[in-house]
Amino acid sequence: MPRRKSKRKWSQDVTENSDAMDLKQGVFKQPSAKKIADSLKKSSEQSGRRKTSPFQSAMSMLSFYINRAGKHLSKSRLATLDRAKDELRKDFGKEIRGKVVLKVVEQSQKPVIDDETRRLRAYQIWENEGRPQGQDLAHWYKAGEVDATPTAERVDYQQYVPGGAPTGSLVIKFYHSGDQVRGYVRKIADADTEDTIFPGEEMEPEAAFKLAKSHNDNQRPIFIELVEGIEWDAAWGRLG
Repeated sequence: MPRRKSKRKWSQDVTENSDAMDLKQGVFKQPSAKKIADSLKKSSEQSGRRKTSPFQSAMSMLSFYINRAGKHLSKSRLATLDRAKDELRKDFGKEIRGKVVLKVVEQSQKPVIDDETRRLRAYQIWENEGRPQGQDLAHWYKAGEVDATPTAERVDYQQYVPGGAPTGSLVIKFYHSGDQVRGYVRKIADADTEDTIFPGEEMEPEAAFKLAKSHNDNQRPIFIELVEGIEWDAAWGRLG
């Protein structure tokens, strides 16, 4: 059974064992988003250990802390940390100006597939994906898509849906860290046990893929979780 991690451990991993920079003790516990951002900016500018720009280092540590310790924090604390990102951008003169425009793609109504055809298509998708367990509902929905191709090659990765990955599955979570895309790997545990998060700081995508594959002993599909508007890069492989 994976060993439980304490809240103190989350903080220590980020603030004491980081190769990015030295942080002021308790920086992420400060009540003000502005104070958190100012402290991170000061630490990043004074650090002799960081490997990137002060802004990237500061944002990297903030994003890493949020993504690693987030499940242990209250909603109000998460909101404060999220606002600290905006304050950090202001401190470094990197505010996001203008309006964000979302492009809505209209989809034409698709014809309905009868249940028998859908069942056969779902079975074929299950076969093509290596007969994974716990994906019955996902395959049923996918089989209902008219443009679904059950005879296509097996995909490299599966889109993660909360509650849709069986126990023991590996999930790579990608998010923004400054101007870069970073990620980490976790292993889904039983409902009454915390997920196992593999050691190491946030990684570049290629490193995260290699780490996940090296721990995928049961050869199950590796799941991908995309947050903060991250879009899948076709160069990473096929995502189902």
